[in-house]
Amino acid sequence: MDSVQVSTFELEEQLVVQCQAGSEEAWSEFVTHFSGYVFSIAKDGFHLGMHDAEEVFQETFVRAYEHLGEIRDPRAIRAWMKQVVRRLCIDRLRSRSHELLTDDEVDSPETNERIEQLEASLELRTAVAALPAHCREVLERFFFADRGYRTIGRELALPPGTIASRISRCLSRLRDVLFETGSETVVGHTAQVYVASDETLVELLAALRPAPADWVNVACQRAASAQSS
Repeated sequence: MDSVQVSTFELEEQLVVQCQAGSEEAWSEFVTHFSGYVFSIAKDGFHLGMHDAEEVFQETFVRAYEHLGEIRDPRAIRAWMKQVVRRLCIDRLRSRSHELLTDDEVDSPETNERIEQLEASLELRTAVAALPAHCREVLERFFFADRGYRTIGRELALPPGTIASRISRCLSRLRDVLFETGSETVVGHTAQVYVASDETLVELLAALRPAPADWVNVACQRAASAQSS
């Protein structure tokens, strides 16, 4: 996918269309894009253990691969993915319980609030990819790779104080990108995002946890396996 400044929904629409056309590369990008979202819903939204979370993760992408061709509105893919992983998580929790669980017990308001936060985090992470290189390299290291000022400073040959001030400036630029791309989820609360503190943006950026790399690799190989079978 070319690095152009598009909203998250536009990016997802492009990926679905290309997957429907049979692009293995687009499928890998699709998995990579949604991997943290699916993993975080299972692990942090529904508090599944790692084994159950992996089962849900892989089954979600199995179903996505099998049914992408049936998606009539590619921009609705995230809502479709959310429903799939939500239903799989609920089924998993109920199968593990010795008691009959109510909908509120397995799909609580707290879970829904967490999923909304994860959607905002996904929007922000896509917006980071539209930033200039000097912002991407510092924000991705700090938020996505969990590296400190000193480590990033050594990697970029910059003083730690410069890293801190660059992060602050780049968070401001991130707000601008959200406006320019018309981000539907985050900028649905446009004014709040624009005046949000750096701490709020930091919390949202950190909400989406990366899925284990081996899980992602297995899901990415699905297209290649299907082509060879």
